[in-house]
Amino acid sequence: MSLLKHHTDMTRGDKYLLLLLLSVSFSLMFVLYGNTTIFHSKSRSTQAVVTVNGDIIRKINMPTNSRYSFAIEGSSGSFRVELDGEKIKVSEAHCAGQVCLNQGWISRAGQSIICIPEKIVIRLEGRTMLDAITQ
Repeated sequence: MSLLKHHTDMTRGDKYLLLLLLSVSFSLMFVLYGNTTIFHSKSRSTQAVVTVNGDIIRKINMPTNSRYSFAIEGSSGSFRVELDGEKIKVSEAHCAGQVCLNQGWISRAGQSIICIPEKIVIRLEGRTMLDAITQ
């Protein structure tokens, strides 16, 4: 039964080791995630780029200060794209399958909404987490 009487008080060395590990952990977290919204305001330089048949038809600086929508003409009818602050989505589509409509909101650089039948692409460009880590 001597295992039950194990001494559990922390020594001075244990406390220094714990403090060192916590310091290293927080330092790494700041280095890896310091350029994200955890430590900074939500404003970032993201741009929504809308292309049809490979041609850029619209560029929108994000975040927007208001909620609005606009139409895109596709071969099967008009599409409606909706913006709300830092996010964008297809809110109305007339293509087969409507995968672009079901994708929902996107809000981070590197994400995209693609409608293959209509050759419409909405992609968010800007600084991604990988860019922040590799710099």
